[in-house]
Amino acid sequence: ALAAAALAERCDEPVVVVLPRPADFDEYVDDLQTFLGRSVDAFPAWDTLPQETDITDLVFGRRLRTLQRLQSNAPPEVIVTTIAALMQPTPSRAELAEGTRRIGVGDELDQEEFQNWLTSRSFALVTGIQLPGEFAVRGGIVDVYPPDREDPLRIEFFGDEIESIRQFDVESQRTFESEDAVDIVVVSPAQQNDKTT
Repeated sequence: ALAAAALAERCDEPVVVVLPRPADFDEYVDDLQTFLGRSVDAFPAWDTLPQETDITDLVFGRRLRTLQRLQSNAPPEVIVTTIAALMQPTPSRAELAEGTRRIGVGDELDQEEFQNWLTSRSFALVTGIQLPGEFAVRGGIVDVYPPDREDPLRIEFFGDEIESIRQFDVESQRTFESEDAVDIVVVSPAQQNDKTT
């Protein structure tokens, strides 16, 4: 981990660390974050087959988050993964693009159509969200927890216009960061059978 941290400080491109054993994964990520003084991106392996998981799976969310960051303008500095994780299927760039919906403050968005879009992609309508893959509706507020995000989003509407988008904490329900625009990525793990990037 110390050697990888030193390499990451000197490289302009992402450093990918491939571990031989999944059992070492979490401890290695913790060590590397300690040496770097910041978080690193993790690309873990599933313990089950992709078709046996759903969008609430936390491993799926971590994998999807890393894939999204690799395609962004700010790619990760370090990615920690395992041989097993690299052998498992991932969505293609086309599937990620097709499953991505960008919304922003000031946009017109039909709430009913948006809710149908989420439901058609296996999101569950609940009274209060707790897990990725859930959404809740209260008047002009839609809470949604995309699988690729660490925290859920609260989207406030004025009519059909998006008035604000904020991240919030599941436990306390307190909002802590406003965003002008977000990408909501919804790709089902079950659709990734026999497909790799």
